[in-house]
Amino acid sequence: MDTCLVKPPVKEITQPIDLQLHSDVRAMDRAEFDHQVAEKLSLIEQYKLEKERQQKLEYLEERRIKDLVKKHSDMNAGLGSFAVAIQSPKLWVMNVVPTIAEKSTLGVIYERGLIGIYHDWCEAFSTYPRTYDLIHANGLFSLYKDK
Repeated sequence: MDTCLVKPPVKEITQPIDLQLHSDVRAMDRAEFDHQVAEKLSLIEQYKLEKERQQKLEYLEERRIKDLVKKHSDMNAGLGSFAVAIQSPKLWVMNVVPTIAEKSTLGVIYERGLIGIYHDWCEAFSTYPRTYDLIHANGLFSLYKDK
């Protein structure tokens, strides 16, 4: 077996080898480019996630608004016909009968199964008006034009 292995000739090293690392400008540029691409892809992914989250929030807000019970106030209720005309399970109408109205129609409103109150518009309204989604005031000001 010794005859099959031939030992290569080795020269003796007399000078130290320069082991300094040399930088390749192209490799550095490539590494910087790869970093920029990875950063851009990360931003795109974040944008997509944020857009999905925003769309989901908008959808949930639309559903929440649709599911809310809307509150309306009919300031000159008469016989409560405004409440009857827009009768809906998602609608709540407060029928307000002015105290100076020619006819007291609050009893008729109650008999129809509706809710209502008397109110003199010279005083503060007992329920906060900003909480209503719609305020219907048909003919209300004509009652007070001579006051």
